[in-house]
Amino acid sequence: MEREISIIIPSCNYETLLPCVTSIIRYTDFRDVNAEFVIVANGLPTTTRDWLDALPPYFRYLWLDNKSGVCKSTNLGASTVESKLIGKMDDDVEIMPWGVTPNWIKCVITPFSDDKVGLVAPAVFDYKSEHIKKDKSIVGFLMATRKEIWDKLGGFDEIFDPGIGEDTDFSFKVQDLGYIISLPQYMTVTPWNPEGQMYTGNFPIWHKSALSYNGNTKLEVLKRNEFTLIQRYKNI
Repeated sequence: MEREISIIIPSCNYETLLPCVTSIIRYTDFRDVNAEFVIVANGLPTTTRDWLDALPPYFRYLWLDNKSGVCKSTNLGASTVESKLIGKMDDDVEIMPWGVTPNWIKCVITPFSDDKVGLVAPAVFDYKSEHIKKDKSIVGFLMATRKEIWDKLGGFDEIFDPGIGEDTDFSFKVQDLGYIISLPQYMTVTPWNPEGQMYTGNFPIWHKSALSYNGNTKLEVLKRNEFTLIQRYKNI
């Protein structure tokens, strides 16, 4: 079935995935949107398969026995969909109650009625670097793009696995194609604070930033992937 949007959730951590999925079920009215969620379970305990099998029909999953990076997992999930839009959601976020405004997925979808919009996310910031001169980037804990764009760019560049920087790289590529980045419908600009370890703003999502790295590994990945971005986009 062709849906309006398929949202990929890569996960190797059941402890964060459970509240994420529970919040989606609780705070999403699927009568108002033709959407699905594709969980890419990579390295989850085998005991979680019964839980995955029992999820509502707007969830499905891919099972990988071994832990895979965010980019590879998301790309695998995206390769199984035919929706007009492809989204990606981290497993360490939770949807929050938002009773006075329309369906939160509709708010993500609506900006694409403008042909110039190529990427939508609730966390958008002006990218500033002494090495790179670019415009905007998203924080990819929740994002959506057109499937035609995703296919043209080949999804996330797996050089950034296990993850960090792939969202910035994808943001730059989308803008280089001539598209713009948009906030979801009804969302106003609220500065994103990387040190805050979460982001809510006036969009109903809570980002817990429960990264699946230990401290040293995260720092090593961050340095390596920052260097990759600099080499790819450095000022001439």
